[in-house]
Amino acid sequence: MDPSDERMSPRYDYQDPRNMMWLWGRFLMIPAAAIVYSVEMLLQTLQGMQQLSTQGLGVMVGPVALSNAAASIQAATGTAVNDSQISTTNNGSNRTTNEEEKNLIDNNQNFCKPDEKEGKCLILWRYKVLFIKRDLEHAFPEVEDLVSDDVSDLTAWKIAEFIQSLGQRKVRVPSPWIDKQYPPAQGGQFEYWRIGSSNEAPTLEAVRKALANGEHVWLTGLPEADKKFLRLYSERMASYARQDPKYEEQQIEVLKEIRDRL
Repeated sequence: MDPSDERMSPRYDYQDPRNMMWLWGRFLMIPAAAIVYSVEMLLQTLQGMQQLSTQGLGVMVGPVALSNAAASIQAATGTAVNDSQISTTNNGSNRTTNEEEKNLIDNNQNFCKPDEKEGKCLILWRYKVLFIKRDLEHAFPEVEDLVSDDVSDLTAWKIAEFIQSLGQRKVRVPSPWIDKQYPPAQGGQFEYWRIGSSNEAPTLEAVRKALANGEHVWLTGLPEADKKFLRLYSERMASYARQDPKYEEQQIEVLKEIRDRL
């Protein structure tokens, strides 16, 4: 064929060497692009799993524990952890959930401030009355109570309350005291013991018979000279803000104002 005829013959794009090189280059890029895309999808999947795990942890231990976890991470690594890294994603439903959780925390952890005036806080105390006379030592049942912080002497108050409760048949005679016959009998009758609802001072024989029948033997008092052996063990558990005495009236007034504005 005449070279001039070859130059005059039509040449298609796919026959151009440059286009062929470009096409082969695109073929070679496909595996690399697939790998990059797979890695991106894997990272997104792992992030989603982490968020689900964080949400589940928040449900189990609460947002306060998550905040403490963030502080621990920051202390250990020196890297600040923001709320978005340790809480849920910032879509509309999660924002609503976070607001509800915050309100729930504020209501349940309304702790007293140190600068609050006296009488504005309630203290949850766990305590038990102890009797420490030699050979008659005994710890009476544990009690929990909310006490206003304006009480100056918890020990004196609770011991006096305990002595008063003895006359109401709320405290049983400890078994070792029955064996050792304390408080001691007078004329064969135990003045500080009572069986069930009876008002008569029982004998030791009557007490043992009542115990065998499953009846309660109540401690109705202590000798005056032995009250000095009473002690109080107490443990402060928590503090809470005390509701205003006129809280209900204030809420009604606020509702009335809202009604009038509407």
